[in-house]
Amino acid sequence: MSLKAIERKRNGLNVVNCFFYSALACIVPYLSSHMREIGITKIQSAWITSIVALISMIGPLCLGPIAYKYNKYKTILVLCLLISFTAYTALLFVPKVIITERQPKIYFDCSDNILRIEQCPNWEGQCHTYAKRPATNFSNFQLTGCTYECPYSGTVASPGTPITACFQSTNEMGSVCKEVNPKDGLMSEVRASRRAEMTFRDNYSETESSSMDGSDVVDTKPMTEYVQFDARFDRWPVIDTPTDDIVSRVFAGQLTCTYKPAPPLLFNQKLFDTISCKPYVHNCNVYCHVNLRHRTKSSRAKDSSLRPPTPCLIETGDPKQTFYSYLLIRSLADFSLFTAYTLLDALSVAMTNDFDSIYGGFSKLWALMIPMIAWPPIVGQLVDTFSTTDSPNYAPPIIVFDGLVIITAFLVVMMPLSPINMLSKSISQQLGKGAPIVPTNESYPRQHSKGSAICRLLFLFPLILILGSEWGLLETFLHPFYVNMKTSKLWIGLTFTAAFGAAAPFTLIAKSLINGVGRVNLIILAFIFYSLRFGGISFLLYPKLLIIPFEMMEAFTLPIAWIGITSYCHHLIRRSPNASTYATGTIYQKYSSHIILQYTLNLVHFGGGRALGAIIGGVWLLSWPHYNEWWYWLNDLDVDYAEGYTYLEDGFRVLLRLTGIISVITGLIVALIYHCICAPILCSSKKKKSKPQQPVKDNSPAVVLNGNYSRLLESQQTENVQMRQNQIKSNGSQQTKNNCEPRIKMADEDIDDEEILLNNKV
Repeated sequence: MSLKAIERKRNGLNVVNCFFYSALACIVPYLSSHMREIGITKIQSAWITSIVALISMIGPLCLGPIAYKYNKYKTILVLCLLISFTAYTALLFVPKVIITERQPKIYFDCSDNILRIEQCPNWEGQCHTYAKRPATNFSNFQLTGCTYECPYSGTVASPGTPITACFQSTNEMGSVCKEVNPKDGLMSEVRASRRAEMTFRDNYSETESSSMDGSDVVDTKPMTEYVQFDARFDRWPVIDTPTDDIVSRVFAGQLTCTYKPAPPLLFNQKLFDTISCKPYVHNCNVYCHVNLRHRTKSSRAKDSSLRPPTPCLIETGDPKQTFYSYLLIRSLADFSLFTAYTLLDALSVAMTNDFDSIYGGFSKLWALMIPMIAWPPIVGQLVDTFSTTDSPNYAPPIIVFDGLVIITAFLVVMMPLSPINMLSKSISQQLGKGAPIVPTNESYPRQHSKGSAICRLLFLFPLILILGSEWGLLETFLHPFYVNMKTSKLWIGLTFTAAFGAAAPFTLIAKSLINGVGRVNLIILAFIFYSLRFGGISFLLYPKLLIIPFEMMEAFTLPIAWIGITSYCHHLIRRSPNASTYATGTIYQKYSSHIILQYTLNLVHFGGGRALGAIIGGVWLLSWPHYNEWWYWLNDLDVDYAEGYTYLEDGFRVLLRLTGIISVITGLIVALIYHCICAPILCSSKKKKSKPQQPVKDNSPAVVLNGNYSRLLESQQTENVQMRQNQIKSNGSQQTKNNCEPRIKMADEDIDDEEILLNNKV
């Protein structure tokens, strides 16, 4: 088989990859959002993602070796594609849990001077967290509609005199009272000195009286419609009080959270200590409706935003049925799709010896980058078009995905796809059972000792796992985070367009990028850009155009970083023979070490890293109600109010900032270790071992390397290959002469990052 035939197989693989990555681009951006739309909570989605990621790792470990050992590559690949087609379609039929929000009941027991708030089921008993804003700032209280609640007679109106709310102070401010009309909420205000308290009530005016020296000064002001004051609600302690008949009737038997007011109480720009209501009625308590809002800026700022407490979530449906059915179907879907991805990825590795360009070059631009750029916004616009305000429709991405998967499966059946080690075996069978397999005389030296390569790989794999966990964290929570801020599905798709669009130019110059920047430096840049991306996203309130710069940074955290990771890891192990030796049957490997390494990289980053990132996010959000006070220094105290800015999103924003700090520290540590310790030692050892280049003795054309980059020289390859095959057929066991073997040199075959640093210094 000639090199042209192998090139045709590579082109066929690129066509298959084009449709396969198009299918991925249609469904991957919207899976996490779809989970939230059918009623799966943030924490549940984290557990599902982690479990699914771990289960999907079993596919490549089990089915990959079977496909190669028994030559069932195409069969297993088509089977995985068909299973993913069925499973992802079944996600549309998972029963939904409809979640509606309502504000909890809030009453102020003015007689006992305590605040009672309905304990919502989704608060999970965390009264000290969910009802209060997790930051040091003032909250706004509005008392309206005060009535008497009695144990036996129920709710009764004011007995002859209106109910008055009074603010008391232990200093010279005295006390201030406001009258509350239970019907229309009109009030009047009086100020009493510490010696005497006088009240003037008027339904249409507000009278102020001051008695400091025995005389009264009356001032008439327009009335307000409610009693409003500010307080540091986060300082009000949670207390345990018995549930009596009044509490059970007012809150309809629901559990309550009880708080004791703590000074200061800011009323009319003056500070008070306590609040009480008058007149007193025996065996009855005064209950006032409370509108509670948390301020996001100083309480005196005119443009300060107000946020309500965490709402109660009312679930309609069976949450357990939805959770387990989605988990089962999604596990099967990701298991099959991830297996198909790793099989195609391993096939790309098996068909090349240029590991710097596994994900680079023009062929990868149109086979991988363009589908990831074009399809997500198209599908996102379809979701927005066919959705209603209350019911998003995720059928378009799954339907388009199904169509592209069927086309991919058809192409796999029609295209002559198989790993090159299988090709060499078939060629040997065609030449006859007695035809020998002659080893090539071409050498593929490794620049590192076996121990050095193993040490570097052991150091590199934890870094790959960390990068994968950061990617998994964003993959699980980022898109629902955007959706909660009222971002359309079109803009969700544009995030992929921005990321892969920014990476596309670097894909064309992948080899030059590696030789100019260095493989390890690309990995270090991934940590730095993750830090910038995490920090920037955590401060977004109204995404739209603002998300584009931070999503473009994903070009350096995923596509470009993955080029550096795969290139460096394959660079550390012994090179496999080139494609021409496979094609002529002179070398036959049962299983390439590069394929094993590529499987391992995918499992560590996209399998284990994804699961670890989801677990970290889930554990963080689960423990956030208990330990949020530890992270006040990372919380945004002055952020403007954004619709949908819920309590758990506070925790997610803090997690993003903390992860960004850890990421930049990790990147700096790796840079210091590599550039200050590893690189100087390796460069000095290479200087000692370097020898002058020996002249070429055979008739093969030589390639003069400039130490940094050289072109791939292939002269008369087709004629030499045909000559080699004819000699094997005619001579049987006769060995092929050395001058029939074309000398093929890879552009970076003998170059590593340390030599790049050494050349730059020279």
